[in-house]
Amino acid sequence: MSFSRIIGIVIVAIMVIVGGLRLAGAQVAAIAVGTLVVPGMGVVFALTALVTSIVRGRSTSDGKKDFSSFDPAEEGMFVVHEQWMRKNGQRAGRMGLAAAGGASALAALIIMTCYTPCSKFCERPPSPCKTDQEQKKFRETCEETCSVAKKQQGKEFVEGLTGCSFANSVSGPCEGLTKKAITMGLWCEAKD
Repeated sequence: MSFSRIIGIVIVAIMVIVGGLRLAGAQVAAIAVGTLVVPGMGVVFALTALVTSIVRGRSTSDGKKDFSSFDPAEEGMFVVHEQWMRKNGQRAGRMGLAAAGGASALAALIIMTCYTPCSKFCERPPSPCKTDQEQKKFRETCEETCSVAKKQQGKEFVEGLTGCSFANSVSGPCEGLTKKAITMGLWCEAKD
C-alpha cells in the first residue's frame, strides 16, 4: 500500500471521527481533533524524517558527481542545477515544518481562547426561556454573567448548567444548579 493511500485513509478516518464527535454533541472535542490532528501529523512526520535522516546519516554528496546516467563530462553541466535543487529541497522542508508547527500552535491558541465553558453554555438559551424578551435578555447578558458565575462557582458549575440546558432538565441533579442559576440571571424561571 502506498504512503499517499495511507494518508488518504487517515484523513477520511479523521473526518469520520470529527463528524461522530459533532453528532455526539462534543463540539469542542470535534474542533480540537479537526484542527490539531492534521497539522500535528505533519509535525510528527517531519520529526520522524529528521530523526531518520540523523540516525541513518545524511548523504555527504555535494551533487558534483554521479547523479545521472550521463558520462562525467556531461554531468558537469548539471552540477549547478543539482546543487540548486538540493538547497531548495532543504528550504522547502524547513518551511513545511515551520508552517505545520505554526498552524498547530495557532489552532491550539484559538481553541483555548475562544471555546470556553461559557461560550458553549451561551450558544442557546435554556428551555425555560420561552419568550422573545427572555431569550433576548439571556443573549445580551449571558457571557458577562456566566464569566462572573464561573469565577464564583467554578468551571464545573457552568459545565453542569450546559448539561442541564442540553438535556432540557430542571429536576434531579439539575434542580440545585438551576435554582442557583436563576438567582444569578443565567436561567429563566419555569412558568407553569
